[in-house]
Amino acid sequence: MSGSKKHRWPVWLGYVVAALLCGIFTLIYSLFAHGVRSIYMDSMWLYPLAAGLVVTLMVWRHPELRRSRSGRRFVSFVNGAAALLTTGSLLKGVVAIAGTDSILIWPYYLLGFALFFAAGVTAVRLGKRSVHR
Repeated sequence: MSGSKKHRWPVWLGYVVAALLCGIFTLIYSLFAHGVRSIYMDSMWLYPLAAGLVVTLMVWRHPELRRSRSGRRFVSFVNGAAALLTTGSLLKGVVAIAGTDSILIWPYYLLGFALFFAAGVTAVRLGKRSVHR
């Protein structure tokens, strides 16, 4: 393979791997949780999967997304949102399985949804920019 030609992985592959790892973690954790389950932990794999779907559809619709600064910003916002929401869901699940509650988890959801909102604003701006060209 020449130095100038880089191999590009499909956009969705990293998100599917992250979702699978979250699912595997949930299965292993549930083995040691003495039969106690949490909907938060059971569904944490959905966040990377949803993020991958959003990014894949945007890249499919706007192929220039990979090269533009706004496109990279959009992907970074979605990645950050998925990471924060997945982490918040994991922590909420662990705390729920432990049989307690914590007020320190809500910032994960607040910041995660704020980043997702920022990604939406970036996507709208990106769409307007492509319409005016």
